[in-house]
Amino acid sequence: MHLSKETHPTRKILIATLLVGIASILATQIWFLTTGTSADAPTVPVAGGQPARSHLASILVASADASVQRAPSLLGIRIEPANPGGHMLMTSETMRFTSIGIFDAMEQQIAATWSVLRGTSEQPLSHCRSSSTCEFTAGAQPEQVSIFARAGGFYDRADIEVQAPATHTFTDTIPSWAGTAIVRLQNLGIVRGYDDGRYGPGDSLTRGQVVTLLARTLEQAQLAQMPSSCGEIPRVATAHYAYRPLCLFVQNEWETSGDFNPDEPLARGEAAAYINRIFGPALLGAMSTSQGAILAQGQVFADLPVSHWYFFDAGVANVTGIMTGNPDGTFGAERTLNRAEAATIVDRLLQAVDRLGIARL
Repeated sequence: MHLSKETHPTRKILIATLLVGIASILATQIWFLTTGTSADAPTVPVAGGQPARSHLASILVASADASVQRAPSLLGIRIEPANPGGHMLMTSETMRFTSIGIFDAMEQQIAATWSVLRGTSEQPLSHCRSSSTCEFTAGAQPEQVSIFARAGGFYDRADIEVQAPATHTFTDTIPSWAGTAIVRLQNLGIVRGYDDGRYGPGDSLTRGQVVTLLARTLEQAQLAQMPSSCGEIPRVATAHYAYRPLCLFVQNEWETSGDFNPDEPLARGEAAAYINRIFGPALLGAMSTSQGAILAQGQVFADLPVSHWYFFDAGVANVTGIMTGNPDGTFGAERTLNRAEAATIVDRLLQAVDRLGIARL
């Protein structure tokens, strides 16, 4: 009992000392939070316009900095439509290019500086300054040129061969931009003229004609063979020129036989849908890309938002360089396809199949 009486006051002294120390520390911290004098603390404005240094301000500034998201890093840039083997244009023909920024978590259109290289001379394309799209119009003479897009220290190039219009035997006038394609496809037996010697470049194309052109293209590329018969097809007689091509489409489920009208005009969006349905998976696989990548880059054509029925079809046709849209940035999915456009599309399709080494679908 005697010992406990002697140690009891000592405990009280220790507790009191500890409380005093804690109070001193708290008082010091409160003083620093309100009027602290740390030399490297940030200053914050107070009443009267005079700055006061505050640890509280330091905490708030650090918190604010942490809440700001880091801007995505640009990893590269590419030009679409992509064509490793180079593009081909006729003299005076126009082609539209789009610059795509490659970021660490996404891809999207990006403003770029555009230029054209002719020989050893590179000139800016001033009409495309700081734009994500650029239209190039070929000159009046055959030549080799390269289009460059630069952004954020990165660049990509698109090589173009400008050719003179090919000569042909048709009696009507053929647009210069479609001449080579029409002559080449005529020599392969894929396109033919009318009995009166005309080609009819501006004439609308029907569904039966497009199916026939694509079936001949598949045969030329040795990717399919037309069947001799497939039974009855509603609204298409066995003697109809589109009967056997349609048989091929029905057998491969590229088309259904119940509602097919071979004499109905075909729109550009439908043509893109056929190309995507038949060739899309093989072409995208050979290019190491996918429809997911097309969706990630977002809207390319002004009239085709991502919700549009033909968004992916037009996207595949664009990224493969087969259908690149109109000079005004639209795709024109509802506009009827004409015979000159069809020849150009089929010619580019054959070139893509050959360039990418597509051996099977």
